[in-house]
Amino acid sequence: MKLGLAALLLGAVLWAGAVQAAPVLGAAPYAGDVNAARDAAINDALQNAALFNGAMVTATGRSDAGRNAESQQVRPQQPGPGSYTLLREWREGTMYFVQIEPGMGQPAKAAPMPAPVEAAAEPAAVNVASGGKAQCAGAAYKRKVLVTPFWLTRPAQANDLADPGNGFQHVLADRLGNGGRFLTYLGADELAFAPQPGVIDPQLRPEQVRQLARRYGVQFIIGGLVHDLSTSGVKYRPVYGQEIRPEERKITFALPLLGWLGAGVKSMPKARQVDMEVYLFDGVSGALVSRHRGQQVASGQVMARPDQAVDSAGFAQGDLGQTVGSVLDQLAQQVSGDVACIPFSARIVRVEGRRLYFDAGTVSGIAPGDVLQLYRLRAGQDLQALSALDAQGQGLVEDLAGSVRVEQVQPLFATALAEGSQPEIGDYVRFVSTGKMR
Repeated sequence: MKLGLAALLLGAVLWAGAVQAAPVLGAAPYAGDVNAARDAAINDALQNAALFNGAMVTATGRSDAGRNAESQQVRPQQPGPGSYTLLREWREGTMYFVQIEPGMGQPAKAAPMPAPVEAAAEPAAVNVASGGKAQCAGAAYKRKVLVTPFWLTRPAQANDLADPGNGFQHVLADRLGNGGRFLTYLGADELAFAPQPGVIDPQLRPEQVRQLARRYGVQFIIGGLVHDLSTSGVKYRPVYGQEIRPEERKITFALPLLGWLGAGVKSMPKARQVDMEVYLFDGVSGALVSRHRGQQVASGQVMARPDQAVDSAGFAQGDLGQTVGSVLDQLAQQVSGDVACIPFSARIVRVEGRRLYFDAGTVSGIAPGDVLQLYRLRAGQDLQALSALDAQGQGLVEDLAGSVRVEQVQPLFATALAEGSQPEIGDYVRFVSTGKMR
């Protein structure tokens, strides 16, 4: 027995040493000073390396006016590595990231001990195996999102496109689904906002968003606007055949053979604007989470064939289709980044005593043994912003009612046992970080 215990301890020590030698990521807010952000991110990476070698968890409890509260603190058992090599660094939005290899290279600066991490919070974590991208805890859960048709502010600019509103909707949904972070659904001729002719911004409708989310069973709603598809400039190109697309003009040669072949010179637009915007809404509260706008200029053959669907492979391979795809790729990536650290959420649809059923299963990444928090909305408790944007609500007030542990999973739903308050249909379950990456 003593020999087996010694071997186990030796294996744990070797494993810890191997972890410290692996590349580690660090992150820090970026406010315009690259050097300060780099130093803070390196300190964060050194702290992560120290935590990888073993962590000490301490729990505290207190009672205040009859209310009990608990918190946990996570601190490394050993100091961070004495040296490191900076492998790479990059910036994404307002965050600065570094990747270091501990234990070699330049001496490490003294890094402050990490601040306590509340157990009920959703702590950020990094997955070294994720290809160098920062990930938040629970990021592997797939969120359900409803993509609604795009609204064209100037429909006459798209007279060469076949059903562009639904076509752009389908392309964006494909991009989001292929990114691996969403389960996408398509809304049928329903918008997440109220367009206002002659006004750039649509009128926000939080209650309409909430109704769509409940009807389709999704966590997020995405609405889109097409601001500009106008053409500019003129170019001339020799052509043959009879095809003339909208906004094109053709001069034919008055010669027998050339006229029979349809040879001539065609004038066509030189460039075309592609200006789109997407709105990301929280389905529970109806609040606007973020909005992003993408703008590019297409060149080449910028007029489409009216008989070719916008979501078809033929359109995607054309010059205009490639520009549209590039803009929607950019918007999809920005939306994916917005939800990366928003806790995964699902809705309880059935209750049998302490056992409950919620509308997310294996396709969302749910697995037996997962622990989630149980939340209940306060009726009529809307939190409004202190601004002139009357429709811009901040969300709905919720109460933490307990936790649930998943027992069984099906592709589209899961069963769990509740701990704490009695669950009710319409309550929400949300991911609770266990400190490990999924």
